[in-house]
Amino acid sequence: MSIGRDTKASRHDLIFLSPTFTAYIIPWTFAIINSILKALLISIIGQYLNVELNYSLA
Repeated sequence: MSIGRDTKASRHDLIFLSPTFTAYIIPWTFAIINSILKALLISIIGQYLNVELNYSLA
């Protein structure tokens, strides 16, 4: 009897876990992607400005 209850409980836990899991993972992945894109953009702009400065100084 207890084994049957355990399997049912675990199924319910999985059902209840998955929405919270996605609710935590999706914003985190978006935040990570956003930060990576910002870092890339800043580095590209920095390189471009650096090249411009080098040309203007030369």
